[in-house]
Amino acid sequence: MQPVVKEIEQFLQTIDCDINVAIMGCAVNGPGEAKHADIAIAGGNKEGLLIKKGKIIEKLPQDMMVSRLKAEILAFAKQHAS
Repeated sequence: MQPVVKEIEQFLQTIDCDINVAIMGCAVNGPGEAKHADIAIAGGNKEGLLIKKGKIIEKLPQDMMVSRLKAEILAFAKQHAS
């Protein structure tokens, strides 16, 4: 999970808006623990969840989680550009 966190932290440095992103390691507890995040992912066994404002939006294969999270961050930034 640490490489994912580092990759997203670096990616967020290119985003020009206030956004709260959570990266959770557990798909069971993750949605509840990330309910205050604008966008979150929660990993599971070879798959994970994309979460927005505490609501599960999509179940994703593990290999798509980071790219999908980045796409959602970009969409959020475009919508909330200062």
